[in-house]
Amino acid sequence: MISVSSVCIHGIFAGPRRLERLSEVRGVMADMKFITNLKTRDPDLFTSKQAVQLKIYLKKLEEKLDPNHIYSLYDKSERDIKLLTLMSNVSRVGGSLFKFIHAIDNYMDKYRETKPKKDRLISIENDYEINLTELNRLENHIEKSTNILDDFRKRFDIAIEDKIKFQEETDIAIRRRLAAEKLLFGFNSETLRWKDEVNHMKEYENELIGNCLLSSAFLAYCSPFTYEIRQDLIYNQWKKSLNEKTISITENFQIQNFLSSNVEISEWTSQGLPADEFSIQNGILTLYTNRFPFCIDPQLQGLLWIKQREKKANLKILSMRDRDFLKHFELAIKYGYPVLFKDVDEYIDPIILDILSKNFQGDSTHQYIKLGDKNIDIDRNFRMYLTCRLSNPKLSTLHFSYSKVINYTVTLKGLEEQLLSSLVKIERRELEEMRETLIQEIFENKQQQKLLEDSLLRELTTTTGNILDNNELIETLANTKTKVSEVIQALNLGERTRQDIEKLRDTYRLAARRGAVLYFSLVQMSTTNSMYQYSLNSFLSVFEYSVKSAQTNFKLEKRLQSIVNTLTYQIYCYGTIGMFEKHKLLYSFLLTIQIELDKQIITYNQIDFFLKGNLSLDKSSKPLFNWLTYETWHHCLYLSKQFPEKFQNLIINIEENPIEWKQWAEHDQLENIALPKPFDIPLNDFERLMLVRCFSPNRIIFAINKYITKIMGEKYIIPPTVYFDSIFEQSTAHIPVIFILSPGSDPTNDIQKLAERKNQIRKIPTENGLTNEEQKTIRTLAMGQGQEKLALQVLHTAQHQGTWLLLQNCHLLLPFLNELEKELEISTKPHPDFRLWMTTEPIEKFPIGLLQKSYKVVIEPPSTLKLNLRSIFVNLNIQIFSDSDHPAYPCMIFILAFFHAIILDRRKYNKIGWSCTYDFNESDFRVSVDILKHYLNMNLEHGNLDIQWSTLRYLIGEVMYGGRVIDSYDRRIIRTYMKEYFGDFVFDSIQQFHFFIDITTKPLKYDYFIPEIRDFLSAKQRWLLKEANISIEPQIEYNFEKLLPNKISDLLQHNMEQSNSPIKQIDYKFLSKSVLFNQFFHYSIFRDFYFTYIDQLPLYNPPDVLGLHPNAEINYLTKTAHEIYSNMIMIQPEQYDIDYGSNRERKINEKSPLHFYVMLEFSIIFHWVLMVVR
Repeated sequence: MISVSSVCIHGIFAGPRRLERLSEVRGVMADMKFITNLKTRDPDLFTSKQAVQLKIYLKKLEEKLDPNHIYSLYDKSERDIKLLTLMSNVSRVGGSLFKFIHAIDNYMDKYRETKPKKDRLISIENDYEINLTELNRLENHIEKSTNILDDFRKRFDIAIEDKIKFQEETDIAIRRRLAAEKLLFGFNSETLRWKDEVNHMKEYENELIGNCLLSSAFLAYCSPFTYEIRQDLIYNQWKKSLNEKTISITENFQIQNFLSSNVEISEWTSQGLPADEFSIQNGILTLYTNRFPFCIDPQLQGLLWIKQREKKANLKILSMRDRDFLKHFELAIKYGYPVLFKDVDEYIDPIILDILSKNFQGDSTHQYIKLGDKNIDIDRNFRMYLTCRLSNPKLSTLHFSYSKVINYTVTLKGLEEQLLSSLVKIERRELEEMRETLIQEIFENKQQQKLLEDSLLRELTTTTGNILDNNELIETLANTKTKVSEVIQALNLGERTRQDIEKLRDTYRLAARRGAVLYFSLVQMSTTNSMYQYSLNSFLSVFEYSVKSAQTNFKLEKRLQSIVNTLTYQIYCYGTIGMFEKHKLLYSFLLTIQIELDKQIITYNQIDFFLKGNLSLDKSSKPLFNWLTYETWHHCLYLSKQFPEKFQNLIINIEENPIEWKQWAEHDQLENIALPKPFDIPLNDFERLMLVRCFSPNRIIFAINKYITKIMGEKYIIPPTVYFDSIFEQSTAHIPVIFILSPGSDPTNDIQKLAERKNQIRKIPTENGLTNEEQKTIRTLAMGQGQEKLALQVLHTAQHQGTWLLLQNCHLLLPFLNELEKELEISTKPHPDFRLWMTTEPIEKFPIGLLQKSYKVVIEPPSTLKLNLRSIFVNLNIQIFSDSDHPAYPCMIFILAFFHAIILDRRKYNKIGWSCTYDFNESDFRVSVDILKHYLNMNLEHGNLDIQWSTLRYLIGEVMYGGRVIDSYDRRIIRTYMKEYFGDFVFDSIQQFHFFIDITTKPLKYDYFIPEIRDFLSAKQRWLLKEANISIEPQIEYNFEKLLPNKISDLLQHNMEQSNSPIKQIDYKFLSKSVLFNQFFHYSIFRDFYFTYIDQLPLYNPPDVLGLHPNAEINYLTKTAHEIYSNMIMIQPEQYDIDYGSNRERKINEKSPLHFYVMLEFSIIFHWVLMVVR
């Protein structure tokens, strides 16, 4: 019953859901209108969907009534009757409903067949009526349609026009699409780069504050410091402090990368700025400082860079010493020309302080500044630079508060690169030219790449309208992109080539490194004497000369070693020629330890101990033995504590072996004997020197000499002798020669003789057009008050005519020297034969520029007997030996030279040598030689070979040398020497004469005598055979009398007959060898002979040779050692530990006006940097 009712409800009334429960079905059937609704329900309103659903429900109902499909084989009508009967048996009402449902189902089946026909009929009738009505309507409107047709034709024409327009728009769209594809393809790599830059900028933004802080601190504080201090401040202290405060900063932060770009750096290097990091930092400080830069530039590298950089901007180079500099300065301010003040040194003219402090007045559109008593309009392009040649100027607060002090002093690494370029240019010129060309190409490519990338962005941002319609712009961008790709490829290729070239250049770095070490050793000598000034350009000239003169070799290692050896000795000679004797050993020692430091064989701590010893105030510990002094003992204690690697057991070893250590410490020459075991093997040379410094300070000079000899060679403790011909060869018309005088020295005579030797005949044009032949002369001018104009006139004349000019006593007219320096700079093309010679005493205020560009020569007697003898014969004219035919003449010259060397060597012992200071000089010796020559020649003319010794003693000892002596004891010394050296005994063949002989040493170490010709023959046999082309056997006697001129033979025979005492008899046969020798060979052989003998003498002679007590040299050696210590301490770089001090000092500093000013400047720079980098 429930199923039948549910089928009825859902099938006929389309209920929302099927009712399963009896209560639900009864609820529906209980409705009073249920039967009425069934009767009044129009079957025609049933939809096909309802019919289908009704069949589905009916089928399910039949399956329930006949679950076993018993009636499935019956016909439909019979099956329906059977099912109706089953249903009626269950419920009569259900059967009625079931019958009703079947009726509805049958009706709907029939209705489906008739319904379309009825609908078709109705539709046809309706269509007919509609068509009839439409026909009437069409007939009525046919005329209207004809009229509308014309209107449509007009609209068609309009549509065609629209079509053409739309086609054009389509073509434009296609073209834009193609343009967009080109842009997208072209900007594909740029997009990646821009994305990377965006990502980098995001990271950069997080680190911006820390980077700006560090950069601002660099710009504000680091400019006056050296490279080492800058690196320590920036990358150790400040960066570490920022990390501790958790302020983000770039991990591999570099100042030059943050404040500049590769393009800028390449541009600076192409303009002459060295490419090392320190020089790049100086370039940043010079260009980006908020004040005008004051450059400490002793090597003039900053000056040359600024000149090249501002050359196109019409740079004005001025000096505050110029009389008209204000006029040029005013024009530069007004028209915006850059100004370079050179050689400012420690003085700044107050008239430029307003400009230096940027005390501008006016508004943003118009600014002016006060210059003197005038207001000058200032151009915005005006720039000013100040340079100073002093390496360590004494600057005041004025310099630091008004200008930006920048230290341009060249660094070891930077100079190494410059010297490497010079060396490779000489050795592998094509390689260096390729490198320079490559650097220029890389710079140009980087610059072009930057310009192209910037122009690309500029074109994209400044274009108007639709960028896709700008075909010209697209083509331009495409071409730009192509060029950028080509430039990038060229840069990559150039970088690879550069790396290959650098590998080849690095093979020569050893020699360049040695050159840099030598240069810094040379310039450090300026702290000992202000006259020791050397420019980098002059050093480079010596460097190139040394490389070219070094011995060639196909093996690179041997070639480099030859260059290093030649360069080291040439620089040593170049430096020592311009130094005083007391500084030459210091310079040799400085060269040695600098080379050893560079090789990391010794350390600064070792040098510091050697120079200062134990500076501790704690002297409570007493020596273990009486033979040890307090000073020695505490030095040893300090040595064992500070250097435990080698000296840890020093004190213990002294306690265990006191006898050995005492014997070594008390030895006369402890530097030459082995150290007590076990210290005789593990110590290097400098560590041995440290021990000698502890035990025997008075022997330290000899220990230093031995140390230099072992490391460098003996020639580095024998200063080169001054040859005037060599000086002339190294001088040019642009390089003046300055003689730095010592008491009693005067090179005027030597310069005049040099002028005679170099003299030539030349033609001088006259006013009437004719030419006169005139001999070149040297013009000598003594400087003094009122000589300025005359000196300039003579200078211009000499530069024009090619003559020589000697300016004497230049220290008396220092203001003129500044003008002279300017005149030499202005004169770019003097006559090639022009030479400028100058003499001056050492003076602190001598112009540095003139010293740096000149060739300096110190005229001073050497400090040892051997070197004095050598210097005498070097400057002795070889023709002197041919001025007399007297047989004793050559030997007498040597005796006189030995006497002159002796009295010069005594001066180093101060009061022990001479009671007063006397200016014995070379002129005394030359006049004495002239006296000797005239006296002997006079005897020959009178037919007498005898020598009146008393006369010579008086003329030479009492008149020439004694004329300078004012103390009676000193005059007694002169007489004693005369009696010891001037007498017949010097020619005694039985008892050979010796100036001094020490028979206690074997073999004989100190033996000074008159060399004999036969000794020279045995030593120079090969040379003689080559020069004379004759056979001379050594140690063979000849009958010299037969070979002598008749006059000399008669004189010899006469003197031998007159001789009575065989003891006093002169060996005229020996003397005749000189005359015979002169007949066969050139007279210059005597000087070579004496040179050979002098070279065999020991370098240092004991005081005994001079007739002094052996202890006389103790004070001299101790004083010399202390001078070396003090000078070396001045030369060595000072070590500073940067400390902020106590809290009280820190608070005082923070409240001081200077601290406020510094912090204010830092704040300004920080905001400026932050604004620029953003």
